[in-house]
This record gives sequence, structure tokens and C-alpha cells, in this order.
Amino acid sequence: MILQALDIAYSYPDGTSALKGLSLSVGRARRLAILGPNGSGKTTLLLHLNGTLKPERGKIRLDGQAVGYQRADLLSWRSQVGLVLQDPDDQLFANSVGEDVGFGPRNAGLDEGRVQEATDWALKSLRISQLAMRPPHALSYGQKKRVAIAGAVAMRPRLLLLDEPSAGLDARGVAHLMALLDHLVEEGMTLVFTTHEVDLALAHADHVALFYQGRVLAAGETLDVLSDEALLREARLKRPWALEVGMKARAKGWLHEEAPLPRTREAAMALLDGAP
Repeated sequence: MILQALDIAYSYPDGTSALKGLSLSVGRARRLAILGPNGSGKTTLLLHLNGTLKPERGKIRLDGQAVGYQRADLLSWRSQVGLVLQDPDDQLFANSVGEDVGFGPRNAGLDEGRVQEATDWALKSLRISQLAMRPPHALSYGQKKRVAIAGAVAMRPRLLLLDEPSAGLDARGVAHLMALLDHLVEEGMTLVFTTHEVDLALAHADHVALFYQGRVLAAGETLDVLSDEALLREARLKRPWALEVGMKARAKGWLHEEAPLPRTREAAMALLDGAP
């Protein structure tokens, strides 16, 4: 495991208990979706996983070692674990996209040659090299999302945390963004993203953790967790549409028991098109 949260408890200054003895492990080069309704503790956990918040109880472990909260510890931690907030305007501040993306490497003390190399790589990875000279405020929402992610991956973190990556995007924008993120995982990066969209988790996660009221109800392989209707009901979620279609197709004999269940809308529609 690359990153672990162990028995984390945290309350906000107004007394709201956000995390209640929560434990979660993140495997290397995998895609973990944290699913749950609003207020279940998803974002609060991400802020603990990169050291923005410090738990009242419990520990965060990186490569099996408890992390520290001194400045040097946090710099090292955040160079390995990048965080992208839900609203990209919370992270974009420079005069140009290139300056914004290069801020992390420059702040880490890299020479200008290496800063430019890291910036170019991040822009290319997110397919936004053509935006390098544009001011962030002149971009579309989807472009801003990709710039914010590029700023995080410019440090080449081992693990990338994303809070509601699909928020504010249309269907095409979501598909494009998730394809880019899947490519980063193929190159060895670990991805953790929060969402309340079960269909997004089904299509793009290897593992799923169900959150409810500051606790983990269940965590495991995506199909195993999202097939469990009782667990989903407890988390105030519904089974993904594509999975619902696949399970009903199996029950009616349209899909062989050994055949894989559909994980995308397109795969489910193809299954229906071939039904007797």
C-alpha cells in the first residue's frame, strides 16, 4: 500500500464531526473511487491524505511510515501526493497557464531548465500545450480543470487525489478528462477520486470505498461493492445503470454467468441490442 489512513477522527471548528475513526488503504498504480453522499467525509479525507488537515486521532502512513507535519515533511509529502480541488478557480492564480503549471516545480527549487521540462510534460500529458500562454481566467471550465490537474502532475507525484473531477463538466468533457486520467494510471500513477456518481466509479475505478457519515461502510473490488444492493442502500446510493442491466440480463439468460458484466453505458446498450 502506498498510502493509508488509520483510525482517523476529525471535527471542524464548529463541532461538526466529519471523520469518525475512518481507515482506508490505497494500492499502488490503482484507481480508487471514494463514493458517498454530500457530507459523508469524502473531501475531508482527501485534505488529510495530503497533509492540509491534521487528524485529532489516528495516523496517515506513506509507504508504511507515519508522516510528519513539519514544513520539510509536508513539502516531501506533497511532492509525492498531489491534490486537485473540485473548483479549479481555487487553485489557479498565475498570469498564464504555463506559469501556473510550473509553480510547483519552481517552488520546489528546480532550475529553470527542469521547471520548463516538467511544465511541458504536464501540459502535453493533459493535452493542453496550446494553452500555455493563455491567462487562466480566459479558459472554459473544462480547460481550467485540466490546467489545475496539470499543475498537480507537474511534480510527477506518485499519487493524485481529485475531489469530484466530473463536477461542472458535460458528458463529453467527463469522458475526455477520465481518459486522460486513465492514461496517467497506465504510466504508473495512483489515482484516488471522490464522487457521488456510481456510474463514473463503475467505469473508471479498480476499487471502491463507500463512505457514510464519516465512516467507511465497505471497500473492495468495484464490481463486488457496487453489486451489493444492501450496502448501496445504506450509503444512500443506487446500483449503476450498466450493472443493473447486466445483472438483469444474466437473470434472464441473455448473458452467460461467466461473461463479464458491462461497466459502461455503451457496453450495456450493446448487450441490450443483442438481446433476444
